[in-house]
Amino acid sequence: MKPIVWIILIVVVLAVIGLVVMMNRNRRLEARREEAAELRSEAERHDREHRERDAAAAQAQAQAEKARAEAQEQQARAVQLEAEAERRAEGAAVAREHRDEHLRQADERDPDVDMSGAEADTERDVAAEPTAQTDGTVTHSDGTVTHSDGTSGTPYDGTAGADSGERRPPV
Repeated sequence: MKPIVWIILIVVVLAVIGLVVMMNRNRRLEARREEAAELRSEAERHDREHRERDAAAAQAQAQAEKARAEAQEQQARAVQLEAEAERRAEGAAVAREHRDEHLRQADERDPDVDMSGAEADTERDVAAEPTAQTDGTVTHSDGTVTHSDGTSGTPYDGTAGADSGERRPPV
């Protein structure tokens, strides 16, 4: 064979090898571009999820702060109501004292009233008023008790309800 044919054959083989290498390289570059695009879209999805989680956390924090503020308002309102209740209780006590004083003065001036009995009547009037306990129960002059849940009965003496199996705590 002539050397020119060999040269052309070598050039063609080299060109084919070069073309195969170039196509393979382009295929690898395209695969890397696709992989990079997938990573970018995944990063974007993670970023979107992160922003959504941040927004949800901020919303939860705002709700917690709002609830805390409402609780503080309720606490302040409770303090105001307690102060008003104390003020009204003091007013009622003062009114009761004035009433008792007026009754005592009326009894002193009334010639038909025996003063030894009048003092006993005043004590009976005071004893007839219901007495509030610190646990929310009210004890009445007849010995009955009204509980804060609205139920009523007699104080537990260990014998009440023994037949029915009912037990009530001591008052």
